[in-house]
Amino acid sequence: MKKEKDYRQKITFHSNRLHQALNAAPAEYNSENVKRSLESLNYFVKRQLQVNDERKYQIIQHLKSQRNE
Repeated sequence: MKKEKDYRQKITFHSNRLHQALNAAPAEYNSENVKRSLESLNYFVKRQLQVNDERKYQIIQHLKSQRNE
């Protein structure tokens, strides 16, 4: 069986990094860190949405095939 991708841990990690970057003390605030964290978060959210769509499609196909049997 093919191992399915799951990006939820990466989403949590980058969400936490974004939160830390946004809440940094003014002296430690770095807009580049915020930008990179947000870009990474967006990337992994999009990948997880694709995985979810694929799973949903597989479930629908499985249910249709069961109904036709």
